[in-house]
Amino acid sequence: MPSDSGTPTEWLPRQGLVHVHCVCPPELAAARFLRRIRHPGHRDSRTSYEVLASIREVEEWGILDLEPRVDVNTSDEPDLQDLLRQIPSGFTTPP
Repeated sequence: MPSDSGTPTEWLPRQGLVHVHCVCPPELAAARFLRRIRHPGHRDSRTSYEVLASIREVEEWGILDLEPRVDVNTSDEPDLQDLLRQIPSGFTTPP
């Protein structure tokens, strides 16, 4: 993925959002990516090496500097109740 692709992020801090940063080993992320089935227009037919290299490159960019941030290890299925407890007060779902 080129470094200039994706969604601009400058507007995000003004939205009152919580940054949920999902973390897992690059090899696991690549394996999950390769198992996905999407429309051919996404051009997901890259090799496992290309996908892993791309994920490692993105990893080098670092984490978005958006607060509040909750880091979630997604190597296994996360406990959603635990995740919700980590969200700062004032950022709960509106009634």
